[in-house]
Amino acid sequence: MVNFDTMDYIVSALVLCYGIYLMVQNVRLFITNQKVRKEYLETHKDGYTMVNHYTLALILFFSIALIGIVSVFVLDKHTKNDSYTCVALVMLAIVCVGMALDSVVKRRAIIDKDGFVFEKAYYRYRSILSMEPMKSMIKNVDILTVEQQHVIVSKKMGACLQDCYEKWKKRKKNKK
Repeated sequence: MVNFDTMDYIVSALVLCYGIYLMVQNVRLFITNQKVRKEYLETHKDGYTMVNHYTLALILFFSIALIGIVSVFVLDKHTKNDSYTCVALVMLAIVCVGMALDSVVKRRAIIDKDGFVFEKAYYRYRSILSMEPMKSMIKNVDILTVEQQHVIVSKKMGACLQDCYEKWKKRKKNKK
């Protein structure tokens, strides 16, 4: 029989590195989002609403990460397969922490009378071409901007933004 230990180690290392890569990407997005929010809040003292819909996702991802970390210390590690299970559980915890940060970024916004802060930028209502529900298993809303940029938001966030967008259109129409 051929011994595949080296290949197992390589695959485990690659999977772990990929999990760390995903975590780093989500941390970068979170940090960028924090900077954009901080800049906005420094220039706007009032007249905005913070919308946060991430609590349930945050609890779910941190719970899974905690279960993964606790399982690593509780499992019996005397066989070869158990050590690979530990690597998989650590990777699961790393990815879940990254996904928790990602869910915070993608499920919160700062909304004011002229636009909203979401992910990496501030979007003005006047730059929105359309807000359409996506036809997929997960019901999201696709916001198309003048720059042909697609901003994907959750259905709940989309309903909130749609309401604010309609109010902005009415104010704009009444001004004329």
